[in-house]
Amino acid sequence: MKTILFWLTKKVGRLFKSFRFPLFSTEFMSAWAWRAPNGDIYTAVKTAPAVVVLPYLEEDGKVFVLLIEQNRPELAGQKILKTVGSYIGGGETPEQAVVRCLDNKIKLRIEPNRLEADGRMLGYTVVDIPIWIFRVKLSGEEVKKVVNWSGNDVTVRLVPLDQAVKLAQSGQVGDDATAVPLYKFFCDQARPS
Repeated sequence: MKTILFWLTKKVGRLFKSFRFPLFSTEFMSAWAWRAPNGDIYTAVKTAPAVVVLPYLEEDGKVFVLLIEQNRPELAGQKILKTVGSYIGGGETPEQAVVRCLDNKIKLRIEPNRLEADGRMLGYTVVDIPIWIFRVKLSGEEVKKVVNWSGNDVTVRLVPLDQAVKLAQSGQVGDDATAVPLYKFFCDQARPS
C-alpha cells in the first residue's frame, strides 16, 4: 500500500510541475505560476534573505538615526522613510550585503567589523523571508558626508531616535523592516547599562 501511495504522490507532483511556468526571475527573486487540474491558477514567489541596517550617531547625549526618504510611485509619488536594506546576493554574507547596500544606496563606505548585529526578524510583506538586522555607529564626519545626500530617488535624513519611533508608531515609516529595528534600538537605549 505504501508503495502505491508513494508512486501516486510522485505522479501527481509531476503533473503539477508540468503546468508550471515562470513569471520572472532576477538575481534576488523569482516567481512562477501553475494551473491546477481544476483550472485554478496558483503563484509562488521565492526571494533571497535580506538585511536592514540602522546607521546612528550619538552626540551630546542624544541618539540620531539615518533613514532614507524614498519616492514611492505606487503611492501617488508619496515619500516614505525607511531603513537602508537589500537582499543578500548569491555567495554574500549578511555583513557583505550591508556593506554593499550602504555603498550603493547612500555612498557610505564602512568596514564590516564596525557592524553591530542586532538579531533577525521574519519579514512577511511579500513572503516569509529571514531579515538580518544590523546597526553601525557613525562619526560626525561620516554623517556630514551623507546627510541630505540625494540620488536614485533617495534622500538621506538624520532623525532623532525618539522622533523616528513616534513616526513608526503612527505608521509614517516604510514597514516592519524599518519599525522593528527602530523599536528595538529605542528599547535598548532605555535599558540601564
